[in-house]
Amino acid sequence: MHNMVSRAKQVTILCVLTIIMLILRTSLVLEFDFLENDFRSAQVRFLELDQINSLATTGFETVNGRPVGGSKLNINYDSKKRSQKIYRPIASKRTDNISVDMPENLYLDLKIYNNKKLHKKLDFIIDEPTTCQANENIFLLNVILTAPRFVDSRNAIRKAWADVKVVKGRNIKSVFFMGKPTTANLVQKMAPRVNSESERYRDIIQAVALEENIVSSPTVFKMLSVFKWVVSWCPHATYILISTDSLFVNYENILKAIDENAGVNKRYLYMGRVKKYSKVDRTPGHPEYISKAVYNNSNLPKYCVGGAGVVLSSAFVHRAYDDAMCHSFKPLRFPSGDMYLGIQAKRLRVEAIYQEEFLRAGFEADYCDLKHSMTLGGFLTPTSISEIWKNFTTPIDHCPSANPNNSDISEWSRGVDNSKYFSKCLNIIYNNPSLCNRTPYLVAFITSFPDHFALRDAIRVTWGAPEYVSKLNIRVMFVLGRAIEKETPELINRITQEHEKYNDILLANFAESFHNLTLKVVLGLKWINEFCPDVKFIYKGDDDMLVNFDRILGHLRSHYNSTGLFLGNLMSSSPVIRQSSKYLVSRKVYPFKYFPPYFSGGGYIMSSDIIPDLYKQSLSTKLIPIDDAFCGILAKRAGITLTGTSGFISSGSKDDMCRLHKAYNLHGFKTTSTMIERWYQFRNTSTQKTCK
Repeated sequence: MHNMVSRAKQVTILCVLTIIMLILRTSLVLEFDFLENDFRSAQVRFLELDQINSLATTGFETVNGRPVGGSKLNINYDSKKRSQKIYRPIASKRTDNISVDMPENLYLDLKIYNNKKLHKKLDFIIDEPTTCQANENIFLLNVILTAPRFVDSRNAIRKAWADVKVVKGRNIKSVFFMGKPTTANLVQKMAPRVNSESERYRDIIQAVALEENIVSSPTVFKMLSVFKWVVSWCPHATYILISTDSLFVNYENILKAIDENAGVNKRYLYMGRVKKYSKVDRTPGHPEYISKAVYNNSNLPKYCVGGAGVVLSSAFVHRAYDDAMCHSFKPLRFPSGDMYLGIQAKRLRVEAIYQEEFLRAGFEADYCDLKHSMTLGGFLTPTSISEIWKNFTTPIDHCPSANPNNSDISEWSRGVDNSKYFSKCLNIIYNNPSLCNRTPYLVAFITSFPDHFALRDAIRVTWGAPEYVSKLNIRVMFVLGRAIEKETPELINRITQEHEKYNDILLANFAESFHNLTLKVVLGLKWINEFCPDVKFIYKGDDDMLVNFDRILGHLRSHYNSTGLFLGNLMSSSPVIRQSSKYLVSRKVYPFKYFPPYFSGGGYIMSSDIIPDLYKQSLSTKLIPIDDAFCGILAKRAGITLTGTSGFISSGSKDDMCRLHKAYNLHGFKTTSTMIERWYQFRNTSTQKTCK
């Protein structure tokens, strides 16, 4: 009975297809696109005739370079063989048909462009339909996202990586992809320049999509415009790299990565610098806000960060575009093309492939940095583009390791002795040596700036409240430096009064600054060594977060041993930032391209037995101004294994208290009122029941 119903459904579908084809024969062409080599699924699509350059009434023809069947396409159901037989022309034989036996459990997914209006909206001002020729055999198409005003940068790129045409016998082609300026005045001003540039180089594609503020963060509209152009005018390219006009490209390394991964992932490749553990932001007005109506899951799937470049197989681009056009899913409601592409990949069951050599920050990169990269970003001027290309094309004899081993780090730190320096700058001004008279289970070191009085007070009435932490056998200490630049008698007096009142301030004789957070790490190690060696665990965090100590202690007691533990949100192969920012580490200070694995500063946990080794290594290791990375270097030298966990949350909505019930902490509370309000929501009994 079931088989009869199944066959009846299949016959019904085939009848519907036949009727539709007869009714719409003058305006539509039916195309089959096999999605899997084993033919377990097939896709039926309708293409409008205005997309077709020419269509023969018989025999083989193409639609925008892709094979279709005109009047030669037949679909028959063979009841005797219990299979469907699909006949279609093939490219190598213009008039012959081939037949493929399909298993009975084949499902036909009739996909008409539900998003037909969007499909039409994704139009072009300049489309350059002859840029990609079928006989070019383009292996990699580099679609360089740009904006109309960046003419000089495009000219510099044309003399650099866009001038590369062949790498190891494989053809490379580059095009510049831009949107439309946001105002009528800019459109009028830029149109003649863009048209002139297009006529000269024939490598400009301009979509009607409005330009975003940041080129490296394309909108969904622009991303889909790229896909439509590739599907329409460059379908023969085997792989597509979507990059930006500030991103250096090393084609040789990219091709190597494609070769290494294409065999594993077959047709559908989605590769780049993958972002993991990303929470959906439910805060209205936030740049990355996504409502539940658009995307109901609390976690975003893994996705490639577009600003670092992303490599896609042509098959994936075709399939992703079809998916966007054929479903009622509303793509334009997503805040960025990067996120949406990750969601599409998950829907299509395509795994995002992580490649650490896709990087958004390069700046002072030399030949050695560039040699190990696939992409490197931050080259915002024509001069920097020219200089970085000169660096890349001028080899040097010796390059330090990109990822240093212990020997490299020992050589880098050779002769270092921080003992005298630490004895002076880590001289303690305010302390509570009796904090561990009754040995606590956990000591929490919270880094805070001297003038963050309100945040410290908020912590003392929320997750650091004495009545709360004492029940858990936890002690909280705030670690401060001296506010040298704005150290007034009034400020000194307030800190003194705070210390006398609460006895939870650890203040040492070094200048308070972002770069001296490294000294706070060493101060905490030194303090545990001297005043609290018997404590089980140490938590290190910041003063702008909510901490769920119940969750932390529950996990520590049930999942981990009390020895050899170093737990946090693991950062692997994190690149050194060379640009001018608070995260800058010059090559003279740290010569390697990457830091050893470390934990992001939103919080991490250590068992006390690893503290002596970490402190010992700090005495003979060069200091760097990034405290988290410095701690990772110490752990590497000491042979301590880092254990990654997603329990430390540094992004996402601050309104979702259910997330905190499942996490160790939640980062980003800059105002005391928000911290206190969210804490009481978190502790509310009804909230706890709702979150179970």
